[in-house]
Amino acid sequence: MLSSEKFTFDPRVLDRSRPRGISAFMRIKNGEDFLEAAIESHIEFFDEIVAVHNGCTDASVSILERLAGRYGPKLRVLCYEPRVPAPGSAEHRRTDTFSIHSMANYSNYCLANTRYSVVTKLDDDHIAIPGNVARITSLIRGADCRLGQRMICFSGINLVASGSEVGVHQTVPFAGHGDHWFLEASSRTFFRQDRRFERLNRHGVKMEYHGISYWHMKFLKKGHGFANYQLDRNPDSRFHKQRRRFEEGRIPISLSDLHVLCRTAAERGGMMGALKRVVSEKERLRHERNAHFDLEALQSEFDRLLERLTRGGGPRLTAPRRRISCRR
Repeated sequence: MLSSEKFTFDPRVLDRSRPRGISAFMRIKNGEDFLEAAIESHIEFFDEIVAVHNGCTDASVSILERLAGRYGPKLRVLCYEPRVPAPGSAEHRRTDTFSIHSMANYSNYCLANTRYSVVTKLDDDHIAIPGNVARITSLIRGADCRLGQRMICFSGINLVASGSEVGVHQTVPFAGHGDHWFLEASSRTFFRQDRRFERLNRHGVKMEYHGISYWHMKFLKKGHGFANYQLDRNPDSRFHKQRRRFEEGRIPISLSDLHVLCRTAAERGGMMGALKRVVSEKERLRHERNAHFDLEALQSEFDRLLERLTRGGGPRLTAPRRRISCRR
């Protein structure tokens, strides 16, 4: 284990020999709401999860310690001790990539502590869609966990609640355009500080889209997932805009509604849209996400998620009624 107190990232540490397998790493700050569900829904698919907490004041650390007792070496719990400014804050924007206080250095500490050849980043509010995660990890293991320049990309669906209804966020339905990933660890792929958050240096990799693999529970957390941005103390944070977008679309729509929106988006654009997909990886991944939206498979997984969330005597949760017409 690398010490966090004076950790300064050297990309060459990622070139060391690694056994073939899949590591996930987590950065955790006050993630108690869905932390246990995130780990338990993913851990069977990975050879290890490296869970690194920083500045937690809720029950996250005790949850991690309890789960580490259950899963043993497959769940490794570490602490990143330096203070890390809130993403989007002025202090964050002033912090250099290689400062111990940067979000990038924290992320690279997590990455450097993974042991296996293929790595992925897992958030504490991601609940796996098991069939899709199994398909992606089987693909990787079928390649002997040797991805070379390939980046296996995937997305999530942002969920939101209104009363007992849980469904898809209207204005921000997706978490990413396929920019969540599995890749082979190397000195070419590491995090750099960005004015907004942190950015993965992925020069030379080929991004391949492989579907929707998780439910993003951020908007169902206390404070709707904005507490760690400390917006009351950071009036210029970009995350004020994100919170406004959350408020605009917080009445949920159904997966059927989202399917209509995806199909409509995939069919428009013509030749100009095709040209954009040639020159922009983001446009290509967005199009593939929309064109290959599998309503039937996602609906059955979503129904199981609602059953799981309702267990334990809580209020019965329901999917929203359809709000968008399928007529063209």
